[in-house]
Amino acid sequence: MRLFSSFEIVLVNDTMVVLRDLSIDRSVTHDADNVVDCLQQILPGSIGIRSVYYRDSDLRFDRILVREGKFDIFKACTENQQKYFSKLENQSKQPWYVYGCEGNVSIVGKDHNV
Repeated sequence: MRLFSSFEIVLVNDTMVVLRDLSIDRSVTHDADNVVDCLQQILPGSIGIRSVYYRDSDLRFDRILVREGKFDIFKACTENQQKYFSKLENQSKQPWYVYGCEGNVSIVGKDHNV
């Protein structure tokens, strides 16, 4: 697993994963292939059927579409979704952080063996 961006995992449930781009080194936008691969490996049960959303460096939420376990394309969220995810993001109680540095991965805040 290689990662060149860093992000906070704000929410993981049965239906979605919500990320916040930390804007360190590459953005999630420019490292989407590696972000999806990383999530596949660190989330319990992988991404599976969950939808993946993230707040980009412009503070807008987008969806990362995943097909057959790989990054496919981005899809902009609607204004109602923007409001909804902003509220979710502010209610996060135990976020965890995933840092990519020169391809290496470090996870803070969750127990994982990566």
